[in-house]
Amino acid sequence: MWVRVYTNNRRALQASEWLSSLGARDNGMRAVSTLALWSTIEVIVQRVPMTPRGYRQLQDKLHHLKAVERPSNIEEIEVARAHGDLSENAEYKFAKNRQSEIAAQISYCETRLALAQVIDPSKVSGERVVFGATVDLVDTDTEDEYRYQIVGEDEADVQNKLLSVTSPIAKALIGKEEGDEVRVKTPRGVRQFEIVGVDFIVALSEAGAGK
Repeated sequence: MWVRVYTNNRRALQASEWLSSLGARDNGMRAVSTLALWSTIEVIVQRVPMTPRGYRQLQDKLHHLKAVERPSNIEEIEVARAHGDLSENAEYKFAKNRQSEIAAQISYCETRLALAQVIDPSKVSGERVVFGATVDLVDTDTEDEYRYQIVGEDEADVQNKLLSVTSPIAKALIGKEEGDEVRVKTPRGVRQFEIVGVDFIVALSEAGAGK
């Protein structure tokens, strides 16, 4: 979720100058001048695409954080506090830092779940590559074959052929169809792939597919 705040200083300045031209020098008019500051708040909510599997993973992680990690951390803090002199208590400082980390992770999971746009690949169809698509590729230089599925950021796992929708390869593939070629800048240089197949199935790691 992106939140952008804009303050229209030009209009505020114009209002202040106008008030000054009327001889607004007393405290009351200065208060009115302050109220002349017009602000525009633009809130842009960006949905987070994920597969049902990715959604379950986040739910499981959130449950583990709340039911296991947080209670354990609270106990660690109490034990460390019992050792006395918190200013030089390394265990206490570590436990408190861990408490902040857990709180941040819980907040992250809750936000992602609240903004989740769950897309079931098995219910998607078409010829073009979109989120959830499983894409068969051929490296046009080496003729090596690859199969990847485009999934959410939090469920990406290259070892299991699950590509994040925000990755360079996924971005290059989105909107393309079988027969198209794409060029992707990678750490090894620019590589060119031909799309030889587009399908919509369950996650590759669950289906046991992929090279």
